[in-house]
Amino acid sequence: MELRQLRYFAEAARLSHFTRAAERLNVAQPALSQQIRALERELEVTLFERRGRRVLLTAAGERLLAQTEVILTEVERARAQVREVPEDPGGTTVVGALSSLVTTFLPAELPVFHRRFPQVDVAIREQTTGQMLRRLREGDLELAIGDDRLGDGSVALARRPLFTEELVVAAPPGHRFAGNGDVAPGDLPGAHFVSYQPGSGVRETLVALLRSEGHEPHIAYESSSPEQLVAHGLGVALMPRMAAEAAGGRVAVKSLRPPRFRKIALFTVRDRYLSSAGEAFWRHQWGTPPAAQG
Repeated sequence: MELRQLRYFAEAARLSHFTRAAERLNVAQPALSQQIRALERELEVTLFERRGRRVLLTAAGERLLAQTEVILTEVERARAQVREVPEDPGGTTVVGALSSLVTTFLPAELPVFHRRFPQVDVAIREQTTGQMLRRLREGDLELAIGDDRLGDGSVALARRPLFTEELVVAAPPGHRFAGNGDVAPGDLPGAHFVSYQPGSGVRETLVALLRSEGHEPHIAYESSSPEQLVAHGLGVALMPRMAAEAAGGRVAVKSLRPPRFRKIALFTVRDRYLSSAGEAFWRHQWGTPPAAQG
């Protein structure tokens, strides 16, 4: 087995596609296919099931991928130890994050991180939970901050719980929800909603609440910052408390009865190499926002 073959195999497994893997690795697709076939001949197993343009791992392929990730991680770690000084990490790490955290949690926490690691740059990609899972698997992200439900069994993730945050109802001033008292699920049917795009855990919670009352939600607008549209009277929103409170007095913030919460965690792919910048981000002690619970 050659290291090159393992790299080709791992990339094809992550993307479930030979052509895309070849493009990512900047090699010709026939060359990649040839190396994977050579690997299969050497091991005397079939690693992929070919289904049209897509490829799926066989049971043998799954076992090899688990070992390959460990091998590639150790190789990259050895290289990093030679060329980098662990006590002074630098470079750029690419981190996926929910849009609600980009406008609340991260602006408060990143200055603390930067004071500790001044040579580390952070490239943030605002994405939904589903998008982050896919980008982690494909290697476009080193880390992701999102709903603790992140993961569908297709990739092994390491997780660090960060905090728990209440989900609240945000309503325009003068709306029937803006009066005194909490909002019960039975109060929600009939309202026009502003919500995050499909794939959002908060949106899925809203849909589940309404369906439990026998209704489908009327989502009039989709936005990464629903509180801004709520403030202009375009609907009500179920959203994280930090994001709702960031709108100040422009929206009324009401708890659900009984309350609902979401858990936020930091994720990376288990046993995959992290750059020194990514390692610093992973190991940093992130604070707990005042409006959240540890």
